[in-house]
Amino acid sequence: MKNVYILLALLFSLNAFSQKTKQGKGQAKTPKEPEVYTNVDESAAFNGGAEELKKYMQDHLTYPAGATVSGKCTLKLTVDENGKIANVEVSKGVTNCGDCDAEAVRVVKTMPDWKPAKVKGKAVKSYVTLPVDFKKPEQGAEESSNKKKKFLD
Repeated sequence: MKNVYILLALLFSLNAFSQKTKQGKGQAKTPKEPEVYTNVDESAAFNGGAEELKKYMQDHLTYPAGATVSGKCTLKLTVDENGKIANVEVSKGVTNCGDCDAEAVRVVKTMPDWKPAKVKGKAVKSYVTLPVDFKKPEQGAEESSNKKKKFLD
């Protein structure tokens, strides 16, 4: 008899965990996240193209104080169907310069909206890989840059 109770308890507990909940008429459906495309007909782009992107980076990127290296930080991000940037992460950082990586992420997060990628003429959410170069400033250039910064502040 004890074995029958154990068997029944086991069957009821398995059944309880295997039931699916049905969505009633009054329940809202959970919105589905848009697919993030890797293959697109037209890639997402900074407004104004590559030259404007380069200018934006030069105007806004600051070489971190105390950093002593040059290198390339590669970022992976998404550009949604409205051109908004999200999910910025470092896929390959500058060796021995976490501050460089953090600065690259900071600048990209402050960028204006991009032109979204397109598939069959429709704007879609897509991945973008963005390399950011850091070059150690020369001593004279660094001093004049610091003077300029103080003047502007």
